[in-house]
Amino acid sequence: MNKGEFIEIEYEGKANGETFDKGDSVIPIGKGEVIKGMDEELLKHKVGDEFEFDIPPEKGYGKRNPSLIQIIPLGELLKHNVNPRPGLVLNINGVLGKVLSVSGGRVTIDFNHPLAGKVLHYKVKIKKEIKDEKEKIKGTIKTLTDKDVNVEEKDGKFYVKGEIENKDLMKEKIKELLGVEIQWMKN
Repeated sequence: MNKGEFIEIEYEGKANGETFDKGDSVIPIGKGEVIKGMDEELLKHKVGDEFEFDIPPEKGYGKRNPSLIQIIPLGELLKHNVNPRPGLVLNINGVLGKVLSVSGGRVTIDFNHPLAGKVLHYKVKIKKEIKDEKEKIKGTIKTLTDKDVNVEEKDGKFYVKGEIENKDLMKEKIKELLGVEIQWMKN
């Protein structure tokens, strides 16, 4: 495979023997749309290949960072009507953190990515290369939003019909990844 090519893959990702992600995706290779270790491994294979590999933390979600485990006064959370308990995932200033403990008026929260510090094991099948622009657009939107859309081409322009949130953001992402403009059609 070559950098920039779009492919459809079927995959399963595991950490510590437990599946954390599984499915089909349309992705451009080498554009940073998947973790670094996945991008690097895909470049070594061709359509039809089925393979398994491990990704070390530094090419996955990074090593665990002790400074991302923070202690917050319980009162601060209660002021915002948040009653923390171990295991609860909170969004604090746009960053997700998992409550580790609540004790003595203090709440310990881990802001590391849940897969940080873990070796990831993937099983992948490269199903096909996608060359058709309409298929690339449709597959990319499905991968990013889990929504099906219809794509039509007229006079070199691409028109998309479907219900998704953040249409402007998706329009920018398609331009960034594929270098083409899309227009949204009314449903």
